[in-house]
Amino acid sequence: MHLLIPCKTRLTLILLFFVAVLLISCASDEEKKEGHYKRGLNYAETGKDDEAIIEFRNVIQLDPNHAKAKHQLSVIYMKKDDLPNLRKAFKLLEEAIQVDPELIDAQVRLGLFYFLSGDFENAKKKALLVQKKEPDNKEALQILAR
Repeated sequence: MHLLIPCKTRLTLILLFFVAVLLISCASDEEKKEGHYKRGLNYAETGKDDEAIIEFRNVIQLDPNHAKAKHQLSVIYMKKDDLPNLRKAFKLLEEAIQVDPELIDAQVRLGLFYFLSGDFENAKKKALLVQKKEPDNKEALQILAR
């Protein structure tokens, strides 16, 4: 006896297969993203900046709107203390804040960038914004005191 699967049933099975594959890959992308982020934090904490950069870049590649990874990557670029890396850090801070304005540390760092570049008006705006959320934030108070 020859069993034939009706065309509609075959299409349904194929569709279900592809949906299952997509669901599995989505879950693994989230896990990958979280793993890269955690490894990046660990590397950054132990001073392994080059490894941390790779991990945070991997997070951003998986999720271009991952504000915390952009912020962490900017912190590492700032430590490099050369103009190309400072420019990268500035751009990443702007992008991180655009996605998540509640990243207070990123707001403060951007305010310091503005202050050090002589853009006192924007530095003050950032400091005031931070001060609304954290009235005792030392960096914001320092920007406002100058």
